[in-house]
This record gives sequence, C-alpha cells and structure tokens, in this order.
Amino acid sequence: MEVTNKSFQQNLPSIIQAIQSCDYYAIDTEYSGFAISQRDKASPYDSLQTRYQKIKFLCQNHLGWQIGLSTFKYDADTMSYQCMTYSFPIFPNDSKMSNRSFIITSNALRFLYKYHFSFYKTITEGIGFQQAAKKKEVINAISDVLLNKDPLSDVKIHPGKESKKEISKIKERLSDWLLKEEDSISIEYSSEFIKDCLLESDYFKHLKVNIKIEPNKLILTKNTSTLKITVPNMDESQITKELLYKEEMGISLLVSELVKCKKPLVGHNFMYDLAFFYYQFIDDFPDTYEQYKERLHECFPIVYDTKIIANTLKDKFPCTDLETIIKKLPTLNKSLVKFTFPSGFANLEESDAVHDAGFDAYCTGKAFAIMAKLVELDNSLKYKGVSESKIKQLKDQHKVHNHNSEDLKSDGRENRKKIRKEKRQETIKLNNKTNKEEHTDIKPTL
Repeated sequence: MEVTNKSFQQNLPSIIQAIQSCDYYAIDTEYSGFAISQRDKASPYDSLQTRYQKIKFLCQNHLGWQIGLSTFKYDADTMSYQCMTYSFPIFPNDSKMSNRSFIITSNALRFLYKYHFSFYKTITEGIGFQQAAKKKEVINAISDVLLNKDPLSDVKIHPGKESKKEISKIKERLSDWLLKEEDSISIEYSSEFIKDCLLESDYFKHLKVNIKIEPNKLILTKNTSTLKITVPNMDESQITKELLYKEEMGISLLVSELVKCKKPLVGHNFMYDLAFFYYQFIDDFPDTYEQYKERLHECFPIVYDTKIIANTLKDKFPCTDLETIIKKLPTLNKSLVKFTFPSGFANLEESDAVHDAGFDAYCTGKAFAIMAKLVELDNSLKYKGVSESKIKQLKDQHKVHNHNSEDLKSDGRENRKKIRKEKRQETIKLNNKTNKEEHTDIKPTL
C-alpha cells in the first residue's frame, strides 16, 4: 500500500495498530546518494570511529526519500504470516520552519530511474518530517506563528478591517465544521478578493479538502486525507496548531511509534538505513560511535540483519545481496513458511518491484522468516546427532515437519527398511540374469 501526504494522517491509526500487533517488522530505505567523493566511501581499513564519521557525513548531506515498512504477524489457524506492507515517499516540508538542502548523486538518479522510481510523486506527494527530538521546538515555532503573525500575512494582497472580519467569521465556521460529522459545507464570500485571500492563506492550505468554486461561494468537501480534529472544546487557534503540528512532524509520528513498540526490527545490510532513520526522524548524531550505538540500541533494542544471517548460510546463499536472495527464496522455502495478505494489500508474492522500498522491506521480512526456519531445522537435526548427508536427504524429500526424536527414529527405520528391500531386489535381478546367461551358453550334444 502506498501512503502519500494526501493519505498519511488518515491511514496512520491503522498503521500504528499493525505495528503494535505484529511479531516483527522490516524496513528499507532508498537514498539520494551514497558518497560524494572517493574518500567518503567505506573502506575495510576504517576504524569504527572513522566509519561512523563517514556515515554521519552521508546522512547529513543526502536524503532518505522513500521508506518501506512491512509488518509480520503469525496466524496459528492458517499457519502463516499475515503481511501488511507500506511504501512512503519522503520529502522535506514546504514550511517556513525549515528549508532543508541535500545532495543528489547522478549514480543514484540513474539507479532509481532504472527501477521506475517516481521522482515526481516523491516531490509532490512526499510526506514531510522533523526530528522527534525537536518536538518542543516545532510546537513553539507554531505557537509563535499563530500568536505573533497574521495568518494571512504571507499573502501578497492584504485585506482591510472589514475584509478581515468576514474572513474571521468564515474561519470560525470552518473550525466548527471540522469538529462535526458533516461531509460538506458551503462558504459564501462577498468578493473575489475575499476568495483569493482565503485560498492563499496557510490555514486554508492545511485543511486538505476538496474545493469547488462557484459564483460567490466555495463548496468544501471532506476526503480521506482531511485532517479531522476530534478533541472537544478546541478553539480556532488550537485546531490550527494541531493541524500544523501533524503536518510538520509527518512521518516522524510513525517512526516514534516504531521506537515505542520495541518489537524486533529486521533489515538487509541496513547500517545506513538505521542511520538515516536516526538522523532524519529521531535526533542529531552524537559525537562518538559508542554514544551513537547506545542511543540506537535504546531506540531499537532487537535488530536482525538478513545479510549477516545469510553469511552464516553460505551453502544456501553464495551471494548475499538482497536481489539474489529474493531470487533464491522460492527454491529454498518449499512451503516451509507461508505468507498471506489481508484485504486492501497487494499480494507481493506476485510482484517483482525490486528497489521499491515497500517491496524490498517485504522481501527482507520474508527472507528472515525463511532463514530462521532453515537455521531451526539445521540446529534441531544436528542437536539430535543426525549426519549432514541425512539432513540434506531429509530436506530434499520434505520429510521433516516435526523435530521430535521419535519422528527421526521412525524415519530412520523406514529408510533402512527401504534400502534393504532395494538391495534384495537388485540381488534377485542379478541372480536371474546370471542363471539365464548360463543356460544360453549350454550347447546341445549329438
């Protein structure tokens, strides 16, 4: 499911519910670049602190502009994982509180273009963000805007005293409407000047409603992206403050929920993904690697990297890049682990949208479940003293579904009986052939 700035606030409660109820979740990030020059690239000779400084430089100068999130919850009834996958385009807020600049490398552009990345959608529908650590600063900045500045001061044309009264009354009506269940409202205006002032104001822009312009009136209709305020007894400034706060924090509201839940987090070679998550949505980087490691562990205490797991399964994953692993999964899974998709979510088993952050997050989470099962099988059989050749034979024939000792003993007895039977049959065939040849060689006597 793709979630843009038009549908983010509407979908946020259900996404949070999926996070809170899942067993684990996976993430993936697409960036605007990896390195500016050769000296910024990682080297096997880097110390931990040097590598950390390079990662800091990368994240501070580039943008993570698409995020994928996939939640996995095991359903005992269907013996499968229920998967909910989301893709979020990310782009800095069009805000007077921040105007972030970042670097885009030509290699990153070519790479993402090759995989049909939508730059237009990212820029026009990308979800904004502010660091969670700057929550108080954002609230204070919004308060300053509302208390010290006329909401219409950014409009090039400025209303007079009577026009301001009319606009104020219209905004009061709109604020009441937002608190009600009514889907539409008709706003009459006295002149084209009033209409232009309304449409160009920050307050109006943040409402995100469908607007139909008719002679001397505006027809406003709520849609799925309308920010509905449900807190009772809120005055106009409180409503505007709430709207602006949600708009400013954007995707960081979701990341804060990921930090709160403390669920197992899965990624693929995602040292950089974690760094982008931390810097863009949580807080500034600390000075040292040790401090960063401690703070990151506080945010995400349980972390699994499928690239590292794949390196321990070299017989199954000779190459450990995600694209190769995705191609290997169907032959390795063989119905060991099943995945289902609830209504409203695409069946990603039938997709090949590689390097879409949502699809890659799903594949990473899927790979984790399958790898965990393969490791479980290996460890279970080795613990019971079964030879490597026997383990391979059992896996190839799909005979291992339960791992208790009686099943293994029974399987061993059946296998030995089968081998003895095949040997007896081969011996009988050989004896029959020998006897036939002997009789054929006897010549008749005269």
